[in-house]
Amino acid sequence: MTFGEKIKALLQEAELYRGQGLLNEALEKFKSIEKFIQKAPKLKNRDKILSKIAVKKKAISAEIKNFRKPKKAPRVSDKARELMKGMFEAGDPKTKGSAALGGAISLKGFGQYDKAIKEFTTLLAFDPFRLDAAGHILDCLMDDSGPDAAISRFKEWLSDTAFTSGELDKIRSRLQALLDKAGVKKDVSGLQAGPLPEPDSEVDEDDILDINSIRFKLAKGAQKGEEIELDVNYQSGCVLNVIVSKKEKGVIEGIKTGDMMNDIVFYSPVAIFSGTGYVSDMTGIKSGPKKGDYSLSVKIIRILTG
Repeated sequence: MTFGEKIKALLQEAELYRGQGLLNEALEKFKSIEKFIQKAPKLKNRDKILSKIAVKKKAISAEIKNFRKPKKAPRVSDKARELMKGMFEAGDPKTKGSAALGGAISLKGFGQYDKAIKEFTTLLAFDPFRLDAAGHILDCLMDDSGPDAAISRFKEWLSDTAFTSGELDKIRSRLQALLDKAGVKKDVSGLQAGPLPEPDSEVDEDDILDINSIRFKLAKGAQKGEEIELDVNYQSGCVLNVIVSKKEKGVIEGIKTGDMMNDIVFYSPVAIFSGTGYVSDMTGIKSGPKKGDYSLSVKIIRILTG
């Protein structure tokens, strides 16, 4: 192992500590790496690496001082969840839609975003509840996955004949209000159906470990909600390529270029971590031994730490 490779391995080890929430250990590791590099004046890009370490030390120190951790939804048992929904149940069939809406709002309030979104999605088929349900879905996506997920869902609705143009205008206004409130400088007034512009990765390529496989849930198609695990064919920085067999029709139908993939689990030889990815390419292979299979390229946008 060269000196440079050893430095990279040590930095990855420090990030692993940070990713597991071991902030004090991560800070000490970065300090020891800093001392190690300071003793090597001829190291290539020495000042740049030291500057990067200084930034990371400052960020970790702030995390330790303020004890800030990502907001996590409270765990609620299935029994308690059913009880929450039951609070809104009624015997009159005319009120069943309102009961379902109330139950979904209750789930949302308890941070059970995935289950709430499923409930709200069911209500999109009913005229009296469609706009409220759509608005709540955007709320859930903003709180749980961020603005990209909310914008992506709205773009899907733009291509959905279930919504009238008037309804889409109202949903667009709701989305814009949510983005403005969150401080996201994005104007959706001219947003049209189609893939989102490819987002930039928030991850430093030097910090990304070698990834062997990924696991995620399909967001659409016949196998929607099903967890899929795929081996990584090759990796170039923050971009992973995997091969999807032509036999996996449900997977092929459930992934399109331009999709945001939330809560992906990445498996490396030394760690397991999660994050967000962007489908930069999903195309059929037209020649060679893999003819008929699909090439899927996923760009790592962010990695969750803490």
